[in-house]
Amino acid sequence: SLRGRLASSEEACGAMRRELRVGEDREAVRASTEASTRQRVEALSNHNEVMRLQLRDAHVRLIRESDRRAAIAMEAEHLMGLLGEVVDGASDLATLADVLDQTGPTLDSSAKVVV
Repeated sequence: SLRGRLASSEEACGAMRRELRVGEDREAVRASTEASTRQRVEALSNHNEVMRLQLRDAHVRLIRESDRRAAIAMEAEHLMGLLGEVVDGASDLATLADVLDQTGPTLDSSAKVVV
């Protein structure tokens, strides 16, 4: 019967529409998932770049700090050398003072101390 075939055709059309909607829904979900994945990848890439820059900056600061400490160590070594010279000079002055105490200074005509 014509009505039976028409009803059957309508059911078939309805089934096809449902399959199309399911297919469209699947495509929409896939597209949404791809977009979300791209956003996450981009966010991770940006985060990695920020971390890389921060690590580079920390490395530069560490090198500067190391250079600063090396400069301080060199300055301290220089100051210790100067201190050694001062100690040696003080020792020489003490020796001279002992000699003067034992021998007594004499003054020449121009009022200079002569040992």
